[in-house]
Amino acid sequence: MISSTAMIEHIDIMLLESQPMQVRVVVHGYLPDSCTRLDRPVSKTVQNTFYITLPTVRPGGPVCAQMLVPFKEIVALETAGLPPGKYTVNINGITETFTLAAQQPVP
Repeated sequence: MISSTAMIEHIDIMLLESQPMQVRVVVHGYLPDSCTRLDRPVSKTVQNTFYITLPTVRPGGPVCAQMLVPFKEIVALETAGLPPGKYTVNINGITETFTLAAQQPVP
């Protein structure tokens, strides 16, 4: 298997009205050929920044059609327990920001 990272065109942040607030990142991008697939996202949070790597995998042997294959992937962010404030999401170098409102305690 050959590993790489996905080519990201842009990302959109969705704030879901729930308690606790849920945050989803909609990732739009392209895979380099018809054999490449997205792998499981890898995430870490440092201060107010979510660093997410969206890796790809591809079998080493087969010959594949060399064409850009668009994708849309939704990545959930773990925001439970985070304080209110401005946060940055960085996925494969593409960034976007959002503001996390104060969360109400769950009864």
